Amino acid sequence: MEKDNVVGISDVDTRALVRIIRNKGAMNAIISSTEQDVEKLKAELKKVPSMDGLELSSFVSTKNAYTEGSEKSAYRIALIDYGVKKNIVRCLVERGCFVKVFPLNVNWNEIEAFKPTVLRELD
Repeated sequence: MEKDNVVGISDVDTRALVRIIRNKGAMNAIISSTEQDVEKLKAELKKVPSMDGLELSSFVSTKNAYTEGSEKSAYRIALIDYGVKKNIVRCLVERGCFVKVFPLNVNWNEIEAFKPTVLRELD
């Protein structure tokens, strides 16, 4: 990381960090490899707009639908991307699914045309 001039952090309990984020929601943070003064870093962080109420899905959703896995799979999964992790798609494929990932603005007709597997009828 040093050779490639990449900033990183260490000695962080990532499980505890995930619990905090789950309980309190997404938050802004700051990491610096040059500034060591915590008060200066806090002042910089205060300049960043709050994440509260931000709509971020449109920035992370795929722009075009794509498929993963074999069309001959036992299950056809329609997945709407609001920020899905690639590993989730990979895990579905590993479990015998053919996955079509749709952008967040997909309409119902496009999903129906894919003919996803219906596991149970809704009441």
